[in-house]
Amino acid sequence: MTVLAMGAAEITRFDTLMRLDRGEIRVADAMELLGLARRQVYRLLGRLREDGAGGLVSRKRGRPSNRRDCHGELIQVDGSKHWWFEGRGPQCTLLVFIDDATSELMHVEMVESESTFSYMRATRTYLERHGKPVAFYTDKHSAFRNNTASAKGDGMIHLDRALDRLNIELICANSPQAKGRVERVNATLQDRLVKAMRLQRISTIDQANAFLPSYMAQHNRRFAKAPFDPRDLHRPLAIHEDLEAELVWREQRTVTGALTLHYNKAMFILEPSSAAQALARKKGGRVRVPGRPARDPARGHGPTLSYVRQDAPGEPGCRGRQQAPRRGAGARPRDTAGSATSRQAQQQRAGALRTARWPVQGPFPVPIRPKAGSPYAR
Repeated sequence: MTVLAMGAAEITRFDTLMRLDRGEIRVADAMELLGLARRQVYRLLGRLREDGAGGLVSRKRGRPSNRRDCHGELIQVDGSKHWWFEGRGPQCTLLVFIDDATSELMHVEMVESESTFSYMRATRTYLERHGKPVAFYTDKHSAFRNNTASAKGDGMIHLDRALDRLNIELICANSPQAKGRVERVNATLQDRLVKAMRLQRISTIDQANAFLPSYMAQHNRRFAKAPFDPRDLHRPLAIHEDLEAELVWREQRTVTGALTLHYNKAMFILEPSSAAQALARKKGGRVRVPGRPARDPARGHGPTLSYVRQDAPGEPGCRGRQQAPRRGAGARPRDTAGSATSRQAQQQRAGALRTARWPVQGPFPVPIRPKAGSPYAR
């Protein structure tokens, strides 16, 4: 006598198909009860008639799972946005790095949102702690892949290019089901981690990140498994691999003859030096992550260059003229009596501006060149 282990869903499916085979219900009724299409109902009915109840048992049962063999061969990465602090704090995102071969949590970090900068910081922490894995397995989040790239482009963006330079493969899954291991651990953490932080009265991101290492160790003792192959495929960082120089936001810019470059509505004025003069009128400039010193704008490496930031009109810290308000119904009437005097004063200011130099927060002046056609132009 053969004993079959069947789940509740499989038992319900078996009972419904047996009633259909005996003629007690119609095919349409079986479709509604099972939530399947007509073709699938007939396919399962054929299996039942041919193999009996065993034909309804999942054919994946007993097979080895589709996991990698070695530790560090594939690391699944995902961000889980959730009310981790329940009502004690704001909604935030947990970045999760899990080893595919062992189901071991390699790194978890609480951040405000799932962004390129947050993934760069978490990736840098991972690489400094464990070394370089063979590959990262992620979804097609905009931090990893440019999903709107043109046919001429390669679709690579900031973090993708940084991993490529570090010789780490980036694999983007086509669906959440493809990276099921990290999706399942996210569901586990949304239950267990939330309860653990509730007991510790954790309500901020800083408190959570201080608590996560101890929780991660406890989680791995219970859920991690031994790999099929005992080798660890993590590689140490090479001497020439500088994470601070690689894991940055990069943008191509052109350094003008006046040693300036523009980015995000701001002008960066390079201090005159031999290194800066060599970059004048050259393409391929780079802008690093805000808050860090700017390096060689042409190569992204090399000597550090000093600069002064000049914001656009209307931006915080702007030294330029503010736009005059539009004349409306409640505007002050124009003083026509002093118009001649006003024109004389305007001409005097225009003559002064032709030869003036505007000091911009530094010892190197930038000349003002009025636009063609303006009353200040010669």
